[in-house]
Amino acid sequence: MVPALQGHCVATAAGLEAGPAARQLAATLQAQHPEAGRAYWALRAWALLVWQPAYASVLAVELDAGVLPLQGLRWLLAPQAADVAGFTVPVAAFPAACPHERRALAAQQIQLLSASLLSAVQASMPLHPKAARRMLADCVLAALLRAQPLTRRANDELLSTGADWLEKLGATGDSGYLAFTAA
Repeated sequence: MVPALQGHCVATAAGLEAGPAARQLAATLQAQHPEAGRAYWALRAWALLVWQPAYASVLAVELDAGVLPLQGLRWLLAPQAADVAGFTVPVAAFPAACPHERRALAAQQIQLLSASLLSAVQASMPLHPKAARRMLADCVLAALLRAQPLTRRANDELLSTGADWLEKLGATGDSGYLAFTAA
């Protein structure tokens, strides 16, 4: 569905926690793109670290697979490429939730992960929370757009679903995705 999305369930922790992953990624970005500046390095590191868990969480909920456990998530880096090669989650930690509760539970987990990830990135360099929240909102709505062919949701329903996700994430109005209507 999304070739670059590489999530794995593992019995033992593999990969880096948020702090070390953010530091290593920011340092690599800084070394590879010294001309870009701190704002680029911080936002790029944030985007690389947040998009896969956000996509996977949204896709799991919207494709009726359940709620992806984000507690204990670790990142697999491709440091030479200044990229994230994937992530791992603990195999035994999948939370049980009724279908009508999944979106709220997933949004809560995304918020918790985002808060710890934001702190980790900010420990290396400044990143404005509003910029981070908007990037996260874009990732969530992009995942919904990616899932639309499989869910066969009409555009109006997709708009409603997107608004619900953003509300649950405390990010209402933070994305330009899905903002356009047919004239």
